[in-house]
Amino acid sequence: MIRALSAARSMNAGHAHLNSIPSQPVAKGNYPLTHAEVTCAISGSMMLLPGPEFVENEYRVPLNHWKAGRRLGAVGFECSFECSSIAKALAQRASICGYCLTPITQQHGHTLSAGARCGIIASSEGSQTHQAFSARPRVPITRSMAPGTRHISANPPLLSALVAILACLTPTNGALVRPKLPRMRLGRPPISLWPKRRVENRKWSSEDSSDHPFLSKYPKGLLANCTEHFITQHLDHYNFETPKLHTRSRFQAFGSRVPKSTFQQRYFVCGGASWKPNGTIFFYTGNEADVELYVNNTGLMWENAERFQALMVFAEHRYFGKSLPFGGKKDLEARHLQFLSPDQALADYAVLIHSIKNEWNSHASPVIGFGGSYGGMLCTWFRTKFPQFVDGCIAASAPIVSFEGQIPAVNPNFFAEGETYDCKKEGGLPNDWCADNFRKAWDVIFNLAKTPQGRRNLQEAFHLCDTPGASSGGSDIVSWISSALGYMAMGSYPFPSAYMLNGEGELPAFPLRLGCKTYLSKPFHGEKSMELLENVRELVGIFYNYSGNSVECFDTTAGANNETKMDDDLWNYLYCTEIFQPFGQLGGDDDMFWTSPWNATAAAEGCFEQYGVYPRKEWAATNYGAYDIAKSVTNIVFSNGELDPWRGGGIQTTLSDTLHAIIIPDVGHHVDLFFSNKMDTEAIKQARDFEREQIQKWIVEKRSSYGQ
Repeated sequence: MIRALSAARSMNAGHAHLNSIPSQPVAKGNYPLTHAEVTCAISGSMMLLPGPEFVENEYRVPLNHWKAGRRLGAVGFECSFECSSIAKALAQRASICGYCLTPITQQHGHTLSAGARCGIIASSEGSQTHQAFSARPRVPITRSMAPGTRHISANPPLLSALVAILACLTPTNGALVRPKLPRMRLGRPPISLWPKRRVENRKWSSEDSSDHPFLSKYPKGLLANCTEHFITQHLDHYNFETPKLHTRSRFQAFGSRVPKSTFQQRYFVCGGASWKPNGTIFFYTGNEADVELYVNNTGLMWENAERFQALMVFAEHRYFGKSLPFGGKKDLEARHLQFLSPDQALADYAVLIHSIKNEWNSHASPVIGFGGSYGGMLCTWFRTKFPQFVDGCIAASAPIVSFEGQIPAVNPNFFAEGETYDCKKEGGLPNDWCADNFRKAWDVIFNLAKTPQGRRNLQEAFHLCDTPGASSGGSDIVSWISSALGYMAMGSYPFPSAYMLNGEGELPAFPLRLGCKTYLSKPFHGEKSMELLENVRELVGIFYNYSGNSVECFDTTAGANNETKMDDDLWNYLYCTEIFQPFGQLGGDDDMFWTSPWNATAAAEGCFEQYGVYPRKEWAATNYGAYDIAKSVTNIVFSNGELDPWRGGGIQTTLSDTLHAIIIPDVGHHVDLFFSNKMDTEAIKQARDFEREQIQKWIVEKRSSYGQ
């Protein structure tokens, strides 16, 4: 769900995409570019977007064709370029042209090993400029043709492969957009902090066992007490026709294809030493990651399974982990993404529970659902849509009322206001100076970013590896800062925790509070502006120095590895379809950020440019309901941490005698789902006690309905 925040912020306010950077002039003259084409001269044959226009010895693709076919597979266009010099010439951090070119190579693997000549042809207000850059010598290249594409062949030099990048260059109104949190997932670290996946079987140290006494029962790790399974699921549960998709096994002859209508969903079955048929089943509704992450962290299930003689089942969300319908990178193709949705995932879970109840002859088994963040949303919606398969749900930090079209309406600035709450006296600090100092810091950063000397001062103040580019206007730095603030606020736990870092290092207890008290608890006036920035650097360094080892410099543009990049793209698609949450900020007393109001229209346009789809902004409220679920839904506990910025998008008041809301004072993101810790507060313990009481009640209700 941090992914949702990132997607919204990056697509908000015009077409300032992904990097949340306002367009800047990149050609000669003082005019922002409103139109650009990247051309590469090559020899041989190549696939082109339909309908190129031959103008002055160059083929030019109409802009609307690129806009409609941005995902490439939609119109059969497969071509990428090694034109890094273009990106460098346009912007030092590839914030404009680089976005259009680089992801094509990364996602589709079509590398043009030798482009001949790359150039930018840009026009603005009737003026034109032309910049050409040398590349390597031409080499003939051949691509197979896709239906609907035009085969261009000529004697060298052949001018082809035209890419329009209007969306990257469209100017904004000059207002800076609230930067994204690079990793848009609730409870997951940003891109730059994922050097590798930590999904292997975690073995617990003596220190772990001391902090979490329960773990001493599993010295070989939790996964050693689980078995991995797969179940065949339909790609489309709601269409009886076989999708018009085909795959070819590597063992089949070339050209031999079979219809693709199913995939293998992974799930784990854990524990259950004392379980008997018709016994209780604890079911985790997997969210947007490898399900092993949740197996290793959902202590509330593990610690209570024996008490309720329950067997645990952890289901993996389609398109994540090993539950890949098309085997990996092909899952990102436009024609395949249509099967990625919460509704399809919920149907997967229903089929899975129905199957295992039949297989285990346990139709009377009570099923108790658990989920945190997006998983908590899924658990709630599972209980809403399929009450026959889940008898109750613990939905921790589940922002199910964070969508447009709900009554009462969602506050689109809730996340920014939640972060600000944690930086003020009301959030547990001795004064409000931390929030006030952040307000001042943004202005200092933006002003310094206007001049070359100011940008050098920013590099020095923040110990950056590179001098900020002029085109960024300082937004790369503030994005980097706000990313850390979001995760530090979510990670407000009364004990040191590796959860926000996914096991790669450890954050101290209440990291944001610690940083505010240590570095920003006093005023910084006028001449102390550089000292202010240095202290901001030290605060976010608590997060970015997560390994415990000091770093020589910070890289504000560090990217992810291919696997996490794929997860990002998948979540962005979910955001651009059903999980379309508003994120804005207004500044002032309620939030400490600069002004950037939520703009649903601009965000929707950004989604269309990236995926070729428009969000149905009120569909979540229509399809799943909001506060009005109290009319028909029962047996859910909604828990939220007081210091969690996502609290503003969740249920915070009890809706009925069976839909309970818990606000856990002075803690962050879904702490109640974790393993018990010797530093747990009484409020955390009381929340878990209440959840156990409700679980017991739901089990009794289920058994009584079967006359047991």
